[in-house]
Amino acid sequence: MLMHRVIMDCPEGKEVDHKDFNTLNNQRSNLRVCSTSQNCQNRRKSAVNTSGYKGVVLDKRYNKWVTRIKKDRKMIYLGSFKDKEVAALVYDNAARQIHGEFAKLNFA
Repeated sequence: MLMHRVIMDCPEGKEVDHKDFNTLNNQRSNLRVCSTSQNCQNRRKSAVNTSGYKGVVLDKRYNKWVTRIKKDRKMIYLGSFKDKEVAALVYDNAARQIHGEFAKLNFA
């Protein structure tokens, strides 16, 4: 049995998310019951990220920053921008709308 699942009395088919990403912090205030999809939204940016922002990648062909977000296993194109900070803000706005409280934002 996993401690965080016991603390939250997690039902079968659901997961427990650690809000602060620290899997050793099993305080009830840091835990929330969620679906697998919701749990996947609350992730840090990838280790291979080169832009420094979640959801933002450089399109080298056009030298523009492309913003994308995933919803229901489908990638949604949000636009391309000259400024990567603008692209990151566009991602944050979409993440708030699509993922709500589970959105991991670039600018908190």
